[in-house]
Amino acid sequence: MAEFFFFASALAGAGISGWSASVAQSKIKSSVCEIAKQMGQYKDYMASEANLLSIEAAQVQNQLDELSLSIINLKDEARIQYAAYKKTYNTMTVLGYIFLVLLIFIFAAKKIILRATTSPV
Repeated sequence: MAEFFFFASALAGAGISGWSASVAQSKIKSSVCEIAKQMGQYKDYMASEANLLSIEAAQVQNQLDELSLSIINLKDEARIQYAAYKKTYNTMTVLGYIFLVLLIFIFAAKKIILRATTSPV
């Protein structure tokens, strides 16, 4: 009879140990599944973040390209405006010198004419 109790207690201990191991294994399995689910969600989240960041990077690159084009256009416009200014400046300088020569000629001619008419003969 004592063997029966030992045998029954051994079976009960083995059954309880097996059940306990099964419960622990199911907990571990559920924990692993939960972690895998969380990792999948995190991976999806990071993929969406990476997608948003790549879209934002593309937008920033487009803005940078537009600004570069604007700078190039401004440089070209400044070059054209400077050429026009230089042409106008040179034209006005030449016209000013011509006007100055004409004034000198007119005043010199006036002095010569006044001397000729006022000088005693």
